[in-house]
Amino acid sequence: MTHRTRVLVVEDEVVIAWDLQAELESRGYDVAGPAGTIAEAMDALRAGPVGIAVLDINLGSGTSYDIARRCLGDGIPVVFLSGDGGDSRPDELRSIELVTKPVDYTALDLALSRAMEG
Repeated sequence: MTHRTRVLVVEDEVVIAWDLQAELESRGYDVAGPAGTIAEAMDALRAGPVGIAVLDINLGSGTSYDIARRCLGDGIPVVFLSGDGGDSRPDELRSIELVTKPVDYTALDLALSRAMEG
């Protein structure tokens, strides 16, 4: 049996979340979520092992920065997504790769690979 990397997807826009899930699954990933809120994301992290997280920065209920901090504290690599033109990430999270929306899935795949390599 082949082990598939479990990706936590955190995206508050439902259509984008479904698209991310479908695209990641077609590329061989197992998707946890998608989670649309901070609380749902934290629940997904508690529910089972996650290999990497793809986090939309701006969620309707705030930002995903605390989710990223939790992931990093647990040794889970993170890739950020953002549709905003600027980069308002806190200094300690600036080293996390940022993929812009609309998502270029080849770029996301490369970002995931780099993040998992460490």
